[in-house]
Amino acid sequence: MEYPYEFVDEKFELVGNHRNKMELYAYSGNIDLELLKHFCFDKKKNFDGYFYHIVLFDTKSNALFPLRNPFTAAYSDEETVKNIRAMYIHNTVNEYSKMKIYQSDKSEYPVLEFDV
Repeated sequence: MEYPYEFVDEKFELVGNHRNKMELYAYSGNIDLELLKHFCFDKKKNFDGYFYHIVLFDTKSNALFPLRNPFTAAYSDEETVKNIRAMYIHNTVNEYSKMKIYQSDKSEYPVLEFDV
């Protein structure tokens, strides 16, 4: 299946014996939740580490990895956070699998959270 999300970069993080991965994508169109869920489900099938993250940004130029935090702590830099449209986290050990959709005005609207 073809997905509209543009791959930007990926990074691995080793924590003890556990390997985590974060992939960055960009997409400026309207988010189709079912399509995004399907994309994340397809991507996680090929991951054999511990934590797997997909972060969807508004544009390729705004897609950045967390500056000081490990992947599992996510983002703390407000300038970066304001450009995140969606974030997917999957834990392969306990099968935790959540999608967060960030509204355009993050100060006014809550984050939408879904099981994937």
